[in-house]
This record gives sequence, structure tokens and C-alpha cells, in this order.
Amino acid sequence: MKATGVVRKIDDLGRIVIPKEVRRTLRINRGDPLELYIDSDSNIIFKKYSLIEEISKIINCLCEAMYKIINLPVLICNNEKVVTVSGISKKEYLNRRLTPFISEFVSLNDIYISNNSSRAIFPVEGVKKEALLISPINLNKNSIGTVIVLKNNKESQISIEIVSKLVEFIAAFLSDFLK
Repeated sequence: MKATGVVRKIDDLGRIVIPKEVRRTLRINRGDPLELYIDSDSNIIFKKYSLIEEISKIINCLCEAMYKIINLPVLICNNEKVVTVSGISKKEYLNRRLTPFISEFVSLNDIYISNNSSRAIFPVEGVKKEALLISPINLNKNSIGTVIVLKNNKESQISIEIVSKLVEFIAAFLSDFLK
């Protein structure tokens, strides 16, 4: 564990304030769910809770199936990082943070489709692979993740409209499944 040097007291209602700097660094926002763990040494550990990660088996299957259909790299992410990958190196993408632009874009609750006139969007920090399509996964009008299709160097045999509809289907399925 990494010490921050910050000490906080518990108030009368059992609450602890997480410093703003820590929240900013870890991208913890107001209303974000945190999961509480207790390790073998009785240390209390808070971890950001992700519904997307809770159903990782289903998400892995959806990601693989989508890749087999469209033959383009597919990422399914929570609001912070890549949770599952298909069609590209898992080692290079898995658990990598999303760029801040993706978080902002997804909060607009819109679908992004790349065209020749749009500027390139690189959704994963430290990786120069451009997004072809980005769709939010919403639960009760709040974004809980994204489905991202990346551009491929090879020519795809499937139209962008079909890819778009498939991504929308996956996002809607996950939204309904998680209700």
C-alpha cells in the first residue's frame, strides 16, 4: 500500500472525508460508489465499485462475439479503464486508463462515429490507436461505461452503420441487464 501522509478523523456519523487531491488523482466524483474491503491485517481498503467489472464474464463473451462479427478491435470499459478487450493485445490495453476526453464525452450521453472530417480520438492513455465508434453504457441515465470500436489498419468488410447498430445493441443490452 502507498501512504499519502494524510490523516483524517471519523466524525460523529462515522464519516471520513477523502481529500480533494486524492479524489482528483483517483477520479472519484461525488456519488461514485466505493466498495469496502478488510484485509487479513484488519486494514480498511476502499475501491471504486464498477458494475461493469462485476459481470466481467458476460462482458468478455459479448466483446469476443462482437469482434468475430465486425472484425475490428473492441473494448468494453467502465468509466475509468479498459475492462475487456478483443481483437488486439490484451496486455497492451487491459486495465489501462481512459483519456479524460472519453469521460467528458460519455457524460454527454452521445455516440461518437469517426469520419474523415472529425479529429482523431485516442480513447486509451498511452496508446495511439484511434477510435472508430464510442457508445456510452447507461444505467438510470448515468454513464457506467463505454463500448469502443477501434480503427484497424485492415479494411473492414462491414459498414459503419452495421457496426454502429451492433454497438448500440451491446450498450442497450448491458444497460438493461444491469437494471
